[in-house]
Amino acid sequence: MECVIMTEETLGQKIKRLRDAAGISQRKLAIATGIDLSYINQLENDRRGGITMTTAAKLAQALNTTADVFLNGQMDAAPLDRPFSTLMVELERKYNEAETKQLVKLPVLGSVSAGVLEMREQNKMPTNYVEILRSRLDSSINLEQLYALEVKGNSLEGDNIFDGDYVVIQRDAIFIDSKIYVVKIDNEVVLKHVSMQGDMVKLWSTNSHYKEQIVNASKVEIQGRAIKKVSDEDL
Repeated sequence: MECVIMTEETLGQKIKRLRDAAGISQRKLAIATGIDLSYINQLENDRRGGITMTTAAKLAQALNTTADVFLNGQMDAAPLDRPFSTLMVELERKYNEAETKQLVKLPVLGSVSAGVLEMREQNKMPTNYVEILRSRLDSSINLEQLYALEVKGNSLEGDNIFDGDYVVIQRDAIFIDSKIYVVKIDNEVVLKHVSMQGDMVKLWSTNSHYKEQIVNASKVEIQGRAIKKVSDEDL
């Protein structure tokens, strides 16, 4: 007799199954919930450890289920027995409204280490993009000066920036001491807090497992300031 082993559905598989059942794309789900598209993509691919109660509630409302389905790992994640047509009309309305808003498409130029100094080659031509509503960016910013990088490592977890997140970088940003910058040292590129100390530069993290570094300013090239994380609704 053949034995069938039931495997527990992951959070990402559960979200995708319910989204597919509703017949909506990731983008429509992002618009309906107010959660960034890249974050939903990370959730469905199980690249996040879990979600907040707020995020679970937003997903539940859009997917016609209950928040505890996502928080408690219930196996029987199924739509509720309530009229779905009204929900879909509202979702479509939000989607159509969002379509009239300006979306900024930023190239992902590569990845950057938020841990030990590690070389991360940036692609000459972008192979991926992230989308952000223009209203979430300062109106004075020149969009041509913006690009995105994928974060590798956990040295900035104190800033709510985790491995796999995307950050928006502004090339021509005015230097503000202690902010987060993309820094090139020789052939190595890292994402760190930067403080100027005379002719020296202090690079530091918000994870106590990483030591600060003091280097000569002549060896440091600042390639832009991180102005936003492309992730959850905290944007």
